Amino acid sequence: MKMQNAAKERCLLKNGSRIENFNQRLKSLVGEDFSRFRLWASAKAVIAAALVAINLGF
Repeated sequence: MKMQNAAKERCLLKNGSRIENFNQRLKSLVGEDFSRFRLWASAKAVIAAALVAINLGF
């Protein structure tokens, strides 16, 4: 079990900058308005649209 956890941690450390970059882009596309959502469905729709935009290169 400990070996599996070590491999996962190494993978996260190796790709940490990519993960942070993705999170930053997602936050910039979703914006500050995200905290004003009252319904989880509308929040999911905005996150899905941002993920599509990131994959398209926006």
